[in-house]
Amino acid sequence: LEYIALHPSQCSDTFLESGLRTAIHKVVVQSCRIGILMMIEKQIAKYQQIANDYKLSFTILRSGIPMRIFMAKDHPLAGLPAISTTDTEPYPMITDINVDKDDRFRCTNAARRALYVSDRGTSYDAVCHGNYLLAGMMSPVNLHRMGCISKPLKDGEPMALCLIQAQHCNLNLREQQFIHYLKQHLEEL
Repeated sequence: LEYIALHPSQCSDTFLESGLRTAIHKVVVQSCRIGILMMIEKQIAKYQQIANDYKLSFTILRSGIPMRIFMAKDHPLAGLPAISTTDTEPYPMITDINVDKDDRFRCTNAARRALYVSDRGTSYDAVCHGNYLLAGMMSPVNLHRMGCISKPLKDGEPMALCLIQAQHCNLNLREQQFIHYLKQHLEEL
C-alpha cells in the first residue's frame, strides 16, 4: 500500500498473494504478468529450473537477506539480542501452507505446535496477538505498523527475493517503477 500511496496511477494494480508454485503458475497462464518470489536462498536453483522449464525469466532481485524471527513486543524472546532455532523450540511457529513442505523453514523441534496459514494478514495477527513466532523477512515499515519486533536468527538460512516473468514480456512503466521501488526497500532488510 505504501507503493500505491507514493506512486498513484490511473490504472488498477492487482497484487495477489500465493505460494511459489502458484505464483509461477499464474505467470505461466498469464493471469499475472510478473511474480515476486520470496524464498530461502538454497531454493534458488530449484525455482530457476522450474522457471526455465516454463520459459520464464528469473531474476534475483536480492539474495543474502538475513532470516529474522518476528514476534510481539512482549514475547518471552523479545529481550534477547539474537535468536537461535533452539530458542524457538518451546514456542508455536507460523508456517506458510502455500510453501512446499521441503522448502519450509526447519526448526529442531518438529513436534511443536504450528499454525498453518495462507496469507500475511493471518500471520501478522498471530504474531501480534497470539504469541506466535514467524521466520522470514519483512519490510521495516510493516514491522513498525504491526507494532511487533524482529530479531536476527543466528543459525537461519539466508533468504532471497526473485522476479519471474514470461521471457517475451517486457515490463511496462508501472511494473518497472514497482521493481525499482522494491529494490530500494530491499536494501533496508
